[in-house]
Amino acid sequence: MTDRGSHAAIVSLVVTALAFLFVGIRLISRIFLVKRFGLDDGLILAAVCFSIGLSAMIEVQRGNGFGEHTTELTLAQYEGLFKTCFACTLVYIAGLTCVKDSIAYQYLRFFQTKTSRFMAWSLIGLVTTYCVINWICSLLACRPLSLYWTARQNGHCFDIYAFWFFSAGFNIVTDIALCILPIPTLVTLQLPRKQKYGLICVFLLGGFGCVTSVLRLIKLYELYKSVDVSYDVVGPLLWSSIEVNTGIICACLPTLKPLVNLISPWLLHSSSRESSCNRQPSFVATPEMKKHSNPTTEGTSESGGVIPVGITMSQLKAAYSKNLERNVAQEEV
Repeated sequence: MTDRGSHAAIVSLVVTALAFLFVGIRLISRIFLVKRFGLDDGLILAAVCFSIGLSAMIEVQRGNGFGEHTTELTLAQYEGLFKTCFACTLVYIAGLTCVKDSIAYQYLRFFQTKTSRFMAWSLIGLVTTYCVINWICSLLACRPLSLYWTARQNGHCFDIYAFWFFSAGFNIVTDIALCILPIPTLVTLQLPRKQKYGLICVFLLGGFGCVTSVLRLIKLYELYKSVDVSYDVVGPLLWSSIEVNTGIICACLPTLKPLVNLISPWLLHSSSRESSCNRQPSFVATPEMKKHSNPTTEGTSESGGVIPVGITMSQLKAAYSKNLERNVAQEEV
């Protein structure tokens, strides 16, 4: 494989690894902190599985002349390359559909009005229906199907590129819809201004998925104009992988808030540990602490809070852990 094909395979592996990492962190947050596993989590898990499959197929094409000039390929390499490209198309469609549906199901967790929920369900129905239509059209694109990757037999294919361009345009439109859909609801949420704007920015990061969709469309057009297909097919395949993985990462970002809330106090504590090493820890009594204390025996902490003298360190830790679990369980996007 040439440097062009090799570099594309490496980039695909890297972005897939990043997506896998984000999904892993998301599952830790959802299962162990929020203690919930929803349909949106299952869909994003399926999406990363499809993404791994897509990246693996790009890697497999190392031996099929991926990124090499068509004149340098054997007939077996050419057929192997485009047979794998056909499989990549089906996996890409399924993976991207899982990403979009996962994001829309995630919206349903905080959409309250009938209109917003209807829009989310409509988008799920539209994306899923189009996925099925896309698969059927891809499987019926050539009769016989093997004509997709070989020209050694008679048959007929409809205009595959026109269909690909339409599909790319559909993906861009649905990406824009997914970015815009949550904004009215987020604006009306009763949250501090900084937190509200932060949430809006996180959801708008999904707009980067629109950028990758547009770049993939450009690469498809270059492939359409190309006379060296095995060389120029690298661009569309690479950007297909980037598009799916970017969508996975963007879908995971809003779900990481409980984990960020859990880690950030620890990070702040670690950063200030050296500067406060000579200070005694101060505690403010909570109701759970007071229950285990002697009500007649109290002391005062450095912060001015009252702490029962009868409290032991184990009781403090137990009360803190109980409060922490309760707060984390309430964290929902």
